[in-house]
Amino acid sequence: MCLQLQVPGNHHLGGPVLDQKHLQPGQEGSPTPLLPQDTEEEPAVFSILVNFYRCAIESILTSCITVWYGNCSVADRKALHKVVKTTQRITGTPLPAIEDIQRKCCLRRACSILKDSSHPDHRLFNLLPSGRRFRSLWTRTSRLRNSFFPTAVSLLNSAL
Repeated sequence: MCLQLQVPGNHHLGGPVLDQKHLQPGQEGSPTPLLPQDTEEEPAVFSILVNFYRCAIESILTSCITVWYGNCSVADRKALHKVVKTTQRITGTPLPAIEDIQRKCCLRRACSILKDSSHPDHRLFNLLPSGRRFRSLWTRTSRLRNSFFPTAVSLLNSAL
């Protein structure tokens, strides 16, 4: 008995290529849409998709976003933007940009550090003598410049 497995692109594993089409008659290589095209027809499907994005995809992307986003390359940011655009197209609703999510998470984390005087990094947020702005951190490398603390200080200064 010869094991035959069909894989995409007419490649095969363990035997001759199987001549099976996964498309229905009348379709010339176009994939079957996974979602209904009419939003009025199935509004519950789209609300479920939006909730899935908010709960699963967005939480995965925003997990520790304050740490990893600053040092992402341009190609990484474009790839993340592509994920958000694809999700917008699938769900049919506008979604916040990754940059906006990162700013919001960064400000939230910085404010929680400012409120907690026992936090080990509380000393990095020093007010200038005027009392209106925070002292910018001096950085020598771009890796440190793009990290959380200098970004948080500049976001706090722009929010004031």
